Amino acid sequence: MDEDYPALFMKYDDPVHLEFPRGFDRADANARFNEFAAELSRRSHAEYETETGLYIQDASFHSQIHLPDGRLRFSSFGEMIAFTPDHEVPPPLVDIIRDLARERGYLLVPTEVLETSYVNVKPAFSGIESWWIRFFDWL
Repeated sequence: MDEDYPALFMKYDDPVHLEFPRGFDRADANARFNEFAAELSRRSHAEYETETGLYIQDASFHSQIHLPDGRLRFSSFGEMIAFTPDHEVPPPLVDIIRDLARERGYLLVPTEVLETSYVNVKPAFSGIESWWIRFFDWL
């Protein structure tokens, strides 16, 4: 079943909080991220550099995994994850990530969907051009 991405994005878009929504539990999000990254390494038999916590500031995502030819980012809004634009992550690794995301309660959002124009909910966010920036980039 295809997601209704515009409705999902509008649901998660917080017109007051730019970097993370009200009530965001960073410690819990980082712990879930670390578990995801560890399981990804186990399943793919590879180690990946990660960034989380104090390494990610002034952004609408809280963590990322550096993969071969791309990164996987974890949004601070909802349980959304996405590959960076123009990624060339090997298909077998994409399959592992897709399965792991489903098992761990994350939604792997297609990057091309995120690159559509941001519907500006609050005038103060006028510099945001795409849903990618709104949910997965440095602000």
